[in-house]
Amino acid sequence: MSQHTQSNAGGGQLERHLDTAHIVGAPVGLRGFSVIGLLTSGLASLILAKYHSWALGLTALSVSLTIVWLTADARVVTKEEQQPLFGWLMEAWSAAPTFGTLQLPTPRARMPCLALRCFENGLCSARTFRGVEQGEATSIKAGCHSFVRVPGEDFIRISKLSFPFGTASGHGILSDEKPMLFAGEIEVDADGQLTRWNNISGTYRFPVGYATQADLPLDRFWGLTEDVPIGAEDLPDWTFVSSSDLWLHKSVENA
Repeated sequence: MSQHTQSNAGGGQLERHLDTAHIVGAPVGLRGFSVIGLLTSGLASLILAKYHSWALGLTALSVSLTIVWLTADARVVTKEEQQPLFGWLMEAWSAAPTFGTLQLPTPRARMPCLALRCFENGLCSARTFRGVEQGEATSIKAGCHSFVRVPGEDFIRISKLSFPFGTASGHGILSDEKPMLFAGEIEVDADGQLTRWNNISGTYRFPVGYATQADLPLDRFWGLTEDVPIGAEDLPDWTFVSSSDLWLHKSVENA
């Protein structure tokens, strides 16, 4: 088998997109709650002061003021702030991903490439990309491209050149060999439609269990596997990449 061949063992047991807490202030609803709480507790303070004692009234008022102070910085959480703070990252040439912070410096692409966005229907759009900056809208060359998902970016970086399926290269050029959320190949047709994608990469060897971190349509994902059944060449959800001596499986889970 080729050096690209990866085992799927254990990949599915790992969380693919962790629900990580985003500590950026209380939600807007809590701000309204604190105002209502202040009014209610203020009224209660007056009642306690009138019918019981001023000490009880002042205590209730101080509690309500504390609640308001704790939620004073409540604000709307923006889409950018909702990005996970931690995730599974693969170092270049390493054997497995490790869990860590996603708040990392943005790596510079070593050569001009494309910033690609694909929607749920598979339609893709691209912009030129140089260093760490996006440029103008551009066309996508039909064929198979290497891609990486960089932490903090809402697109994938893909090679400008296209390759035969299963042979795309240059992941390290796209990523500057820095830790990535996912890497593989993406195939696009002449109309800009994503036809299929996979986890083939010599630089980053992601198991299929991390495919959701690519944020691409899973119904078009083909994952590397070593457990190939007899007669797989006749099955529609299996394909053999002869140029790389690899088997890819479109599993039921991802269909």
